[in-house]
Amino acid sequence: MLNFLLCFSIVFPIKPHKKSWWGWLIHYLIGGIFVLIFKGLIIYGLMEESFWYALLYGLLIGLVGIAGWKCMFTMVGKPPSLNKKHYYIHLWLAHLIFGATMGFVYTIWA
Repeated sequence: MLNFLLCFSIVFPIKPHKKSWWGWLIHYLIGGIFVLIFKGLIIYGLMEESFWYALLYGLLIGLVGIAGWKCMFTMVGKPPSLNKKHYYIHLWLAHLIFGATMGFVYTIWA
């Protein structure tokens, strides 16, 4: 989906094909940024290194992800034809799993 949106971007100079690695690279970079933000929240005492806080964080970044995708779909003059409700539910659940996995890793290494 990121590759699809990148094809319509006026900022991104490369127009990737459907199975390009650019979308995956950007996706993992954003995931890394979310992990760093979580670590920053722990350092500043706003969250704890626990499974439950990571799960809550996953729920929150899922909402951020949905808002981001809604903005990107709006900015693209020709959004993809998909069932957005199902897409957003899937996106939210994927971030929940991301948060749970991150919390599991933190509890193992803590």
